[in-house]
Parts: sequence; structure tokens; C-alpha cells
Amino acid sequence: LNPYDYTAYQSLADRYVRAGDQASAERARTTLAEVAPHQAAGHRALATIRTKQKRLPEALVQWRQVVRTERLDPTGHLALARALIDTGASEEARAVLQGVLTGTWESRFGDVKLQAGQMLGTLGAKR
Repeated sequence: LNPYDYTAYQSLADRYVRAGDQASAERARTTLAEVAPHQAAGHRALATIRTKQKRLPEALVQWRQVVRTERLDPTGHLALARALIDTGASEEARAVLQGVLTGTWESRFGDVKLQAGQMLGTLGAKR
């Protein structure tokens, strides 16, 4: 009854998995992003799922949507950078992290610049 209840889709997917219906579970997961394609919450939920599933190319698509729809939320940028690092796209990750470092973010997000700097440090160590 509430198409924007993202936890309901996740719960439905979990129930389908327990019932052995992987196709329906996958359909419930993709609905997360389809129900409101211009809002970040569903893309963020699906990106998180794809990241946990180690389906990183698909996670990247969703993290990019999060960044596109929530430009003023640095947490999506950091998650995108992390996924890029995990896929070996270090130069693109570096550019995303530089954007976080030069951006102006609301204090409610905490010290995202410190996090970005630490992630950049790991990129430097991997070179």
C-alpha cells in the first residue's frame, strides 16, 4: 500500500529467498530503484545490496544514481569512491574524493573530508 516503504521491498526479497524463489527476490530488490527513480533512497538501498552481494559493477550504477540525485549528500560520494576503489578504478575514485575534499558539506554529515582524505591515503599506498 505504500510504494515508498523501501524496507518492505527488502523484507519481501528476504522472504522470497527463504522460500527459494530467487527470481522473485531479485524482482523485489530491483523494485527498490524503480519505484522512485529520481529519488536516492531506493538507489542507495539497491547499491548497498549489490555491494554486499559483491556485484560491484551493478553497485556502481546505483551509487552513481545516488550521487546524481543527492549531490548535496557526501555519503553517496564516499560510497561511490569506495566501490570505485574496489573495482580498481582508482583515478575516478581519486576525482570523486577530491570533489568531497573541495566541497562544502553540512555539519550533520560529520567529518566527511577526513574520511575522504583517509580514502585518498589508501589510494596513494596502493600505487
